[in-house]
Amino acid sequence: MRGSNKQVMKFILLISFMAMVISLKTIKAQEVTTSAGSQEANKIEYKAEGLKDPFQEEEIEAPGIRALPSMTIQGIVWGGSFPQAIINNKVVRVGDTIEGVEITDIDKNRVTVLFENQKYTLSVSSPVSSREPWKENP
Repeated sequence: MRGSNKQVMKFILLISFMAMVISLKTIKAQEVTTSAGSQEANKIEYKAEGLKDPFQEEEIEAPGIRALPSMTIQGIVWGGSFPQAIINNKVVRVGDTIEGVEITDIDKNRVTVLFENQKYTLSVSSPVSSREPWKENP
């Protein structure tokens, strides 16, 4: 009887194993159909219409604040009792206003201006050399 007991046990184990394999296949098949259905239900579509490009730089201006007008210093006359500057081809001195910009100070290498309650310093782009151009270097 011992031999038949072993055979019965082997048969029961084989049946149990086959039942587990069949149930696993059934569960996996249900997961596949459920996940395929949920992927379609949870599918998110991205539309960028009307949105800004995050990689494109954008100029930001505060409301009510204008940018300083273009100001080019052509020259500065400094050292006398009334320092003057040539800005945008116009001769100006402290207290003058040009294009809505008030001249507040004229120094040897720069002009300080006031625009929209903000102070700005304009520097001479190419300072004049103190060397006399007609003399050659020794």
